[in-house]
Amino acid sequence: MKKFVTLVFSILLAVILMLLLSGIPAFSQQLPDVPKPHLDKIEWSMLAADVAVRSMDTATTRLALTDSCHCYRETSNAQWIVESTPRLAVYGVAVPVFYWYITRELTIHHHTKLAHFTAGFDAVYDGVDVVNNFNEMK
Repeated sequence: MKKFVTLVFSILLAVILMLLLSGIPAFSQQLPDVPKPHLDKIEWSMLAADVAVRSMDTATTRLALTDSCHCYRETSNAQWIVESTPRLAVYGVAVPVFYWYITRELTIHHHTKLAHFTAGFDAVYDGVDVVNNFNEMK
């Protein structure tokens, strides 16, 4: 019985060794290049719209806050950001950069529909604030 177990174990070891050695030529071949995903025209145009809307929001927020009636109060940004023009400008630049990074990461991981939504969401969300700022200045 001991010889039979040794024979079966030897055969199994030989089969496993042959399977491992037969795969060596496959590892030496180079894999074909896969095209890297990149941001398409839709995402770039939505991010450009986001930058434009953010800069309009920064300008209209400043104008609304310096209005003579002093009846405007910022509702979507923190007060410590709105009190200083440089902080508001940095915030206006940082948010589109953040959305660009998120859109790029989603595109790299092949989530293009979600990347399109993310790229356009902030432009629409902030566009409402721009319209509100224009209405407050009247």
